[in-house]
Amino acid sequence: MKALKILGGLLALILIVFVIGGAILPKDFEVERSVVVNAPPAVAFAEINELRGWEAWSPWAERDPTMELTYGDQTAGEGGSYSWTGEDGGGSMKIVKSRAPERIETEIDFGEMGVSHGSWTFAPEGDGTKITWGMKGAIPGLVGGWLSTQMDEWVGADFEEGLANLTPVMEKKAAELAEAKTSAETALREAAEAAEKAAEAASE
Repeated sequence: MKALKILGGLLALILIVFVIGGAILPKDFEVERSVVVNAPPAVAFAEINELRGWEAWSPWAERDPTMELTYGDQTAGEGGSYSWTGEDGGGSMKIVKSRAPERIETEIDFGEMGVSHGSWTFAPEGDGTKITWGMKGAIPGLVGGWLSTQMDEWVGADFEEGLANLTPVMEKKAAELAEAKTSAETALREAAEAAEKAAEAASE
């Protein structure tokens, strides 16, 4: 009986410490991860600015096969939005600011978990672009303080995976656009040369 009282007391003490800790720990969190891709800022920006393209690299879509996406009437630029449902819950996201080719800001509604604010910045670095993906917010409730201390580790790992998936997608798009530009320039040059030869022939 005495052992049970001691055990009960310890459990009560742990619960009190847990509740107090959750109440006094900061509920705010901020997460950022960056990567440098071999693509110009305009290409990198455009890939993020169109929400339908996120399925190609999103770490969450890959992890939750039950996830279903519903897109809004607009999917690119300010006002673009989508919502999701899955076994891990649901929510919605909306682009609230789109400033090409430098910055995109989003608002993510996790329902009972609260609203967070996402950001993407695109800065020239060498021949490529440094992309920084960030999110900040606050977690409500008694356990919010404890959860917020883990957000950098949890969400940071997702961001790293997403950026790793995103890199080849952006670099492939940049290569395709560069190839298309080269082909168009070659076609224009050949057309100009043909027109010049035709003009010379007509003047003879």
